[in-house]
Amino acid sequence: ARARSVGVFGAAVLNRLSKYTAEEIFHVGAGLAMLGFKPPRTLQADSPREGSRGGPTTVGALIERRSIKIMHYLSPKAIADAGFVAARLVAPGDMSAEWLKLFAYVSKQQLTTMPPEGVIYAGYALARHNFKPSNTWRKRYMEAVYECAKSLAGEEFPMVLYTLAKWQQQQQPAAEDDDDLGQQQWSSSSSGAFVTSSSGPAPSQALIDDLLLASHTSRALRQLPLSQLVVMLKALPELGCNVNPLWMQRVWPVVNAQIDAAAAAEDAASSGGSSSSSKALSSSLAALITAIPGLNP
Repeated sequence: ARARSVGVFGAAVLNRLSKYTAEEIFHVGAGLAMLGFKPPRTLQADSPREGSRGGPTTVGALIERRSIKIMHYLSPKAIADAGFVAARLVAPGDMSAEWLKLFAYVSKQQLTTMPPEGVIYAGYALARHNFKPSNTWRKRYMEAVYECAKSLAGEEFPMVLYTLAKWQQQQQPAAEDDDDLGQQQWSSSSSGAFVTSSSGPAPSQALIDDLLLASHTSRALRQLPLSQLVVMLKALPELGCNVNPLWMQRVWPVVNAQIDAAAAAEDAASSGGSSSSSKALSSSLAALITAIPGLNP
C-alpha cells in the first residue's frame, strides 16, 4: 500500500516537474528519492521546449534543461540535493557530460563544507554516470571522506568504495580544471587521504583502513543487504589495497548468513512461481566469486 501511494504521489509530482525552478526540482526530487520512488525511464513532455516536439523525454534531460544555465547560482543545499537526485533518481547515462562537468566544478568548492552524506552522493553521482572528475576534485573528495569516515552509516560505505574503485578502473583521462595545472607532481596528501602516481590521485591504505573499520564499528556490515556487501568486497581488489584480516573475519559470517537467508527466500519464491529473487542471488554470487581471488588480507 505504501509503495503504491509513493508511486501515485511521485507520478503526480513528475507531471508538474517542468513547472518547478531548478532548486525546487532538486529539493522535491531528493524527497522522492528518500521515499524510494522509482520514476519511469521516459516522460511525456508538456511542451516542445521540454522534449522533441512535445515527445518523450527523461528525468535527467528535464533536470538538465532546467538547471544547467543557473548551476553557478544555486545554493549549497540545492547542489547537495542535485548530487543526491543524480545518484538516486536519474538513470545512469541520462545526464550529459556537460552537466556532470558543471556539477563537478560547482560542487568542488563545497566538498569541505558539505555534510558527509552530501559528499558521498556527490562522488557517487559522478561515478554512477561514468564521469571521472578532475584530480583536484578527487583529492578534495578523498580528503573529505577521510575526515568524515567515522560518521558514515549504512549504504554510504559501499557507495564510497564503489566510487573510488570506479575511478581507479576508468581508463579515460579525468576532466581537467585550472586547479590541476602545475599540481601533477604532488607525491602524497598532507592529510594521508590519498597518494598520487602518474595516473593521478588514488585512495591511501589509511583511508581504506578507516572506512573498513568504521563499517564494522557503526554496525553497517550487519545492516547492509547481500548485494551491497558484495559491492564492497568487489571494490576492494579493484582498488589494489590490502584488507585487514580482522575485518574479513567480521564480514564473512555476515555474508554467509545473508546467502543462507537469500537461498531460503529463493526457495519460498520458487514455490510461488517467482524468479526475481533467484536472479538477484545468482548475480550476487557471481560477483562474489569473481572478487574472492583478489582479496588479500
